[in-house]
Amino acid sequence: MANIYDVAREADVSIATVSYVINGKHNLNPETVEKVARAVEKLNYKPNRVARSLALNATNLIGVVVSDISNPFFSPIVRGIEDAAGRKGYIVVVGNSDEDWEKAGKYLDTLINHRVDGIILSPTSSFEKLENKLGGLDKPIVLINRSSTSFKCDTVESDNMLGAEMAVKHLLEMGHTRICAFSGPLSVSTHLKRIEGYRAAMAEWSVPIRDEYIVTSPRHNDMEFIRKSVTGLMTGNKRPTAIFAGSGKIALNVLKSVNEMNLRVPEEVSIISFDETEWASLINPPLTTVGQKTYKMGQTAAQILLERIDHGTTGNKIRNIRLVPELNIRSSVRALLS
Repeated sequence: MANIYDVAREADVSIATVSYVINGKHNLNPETVEKVARAVEKLNYKPNRVARSLALNATNLIGVVVSDISNPFFSPIVRGIEDAAGRKGYIVVVGNSDEDWEKAGKYLDTLINHRVDGIILSPTSSFEKLENKLGGLDKPIVLINRSSTSFKCDTVESDNMLGAEMAVKHLLEMGHTRICAFSGPLSVSTHLKRIEGYRAAMAEWSVPIRDEYIVTSPRHNDMEFIRKSVTGLMTGNKRPTAIFAGSGKIALNVLKSVNEMNLRVPEEVSIISFDETEWASLINPPLTTVGQKTYKMGQTAAQILLERIDHGTTGNKIRNIRLVPELNIRSSVRALLS
């Protein structure tokens, strides 16, 4: 296997010159650069990346930790990160926290040990328990999809409150007033903001909110809790005419529960979901959703992180970017007769 000394001999230059060419340093004569490039290609030279990373204090690695890799929602986010990073010569390393802050912490330790140049992180429940660890890092960090009120760093997310308002206002415009909202744990920013959006839309239309119409699961995607809640609501005296599901996975579980009860959508209950999933337009009836710009979310987060890597963080204003979601109207919501 060829080494840097072989390349230097082949190109008839110094070892330092070969190093400068490989690392893109110094203003070198184009003819010299071309000679080294030909020698590298001829000898099939592979630079020692470990030594290079130690010398440059950079690895061209970006760490990404998502909260649920099994959720199709994260696929376009990671693809957006990968595409933006790849154009700049970076490799993306992905970890899955399973909504577990301790597991997220272990991934962070691993990424730090591998000397990644920056980290993109989707916060979990109990995220505050990781803030001391994150605050002690000398690497740029960007939060994605979810935000933190106490840990200050760049954040890229959807405008969750606005998206929820859009969904609930659509139901109100279709004549629904008995609207139930299903949500995950309110300790997670996305769920909290979506419930705030639900409340804001109902208040704007002067529609009273029944306490039992706000259903918050104590754990993420707790199918049994959702099933029992749907059953209880839909067999009550004043059952809702519409359900706002706070995520794609919640919507899937709500639909399963409704089907188990042999209730027809939208004839007996209208359903709208936050999240545009791959299956939303394929089921019968197709599901009305609030779609998030997930690819752009990932792409934007990567671009911000790469800017931080290139230019540092000192003195730069923290950016909190909220992408505007869009309402995809389909036939899972029906208009009530006046």
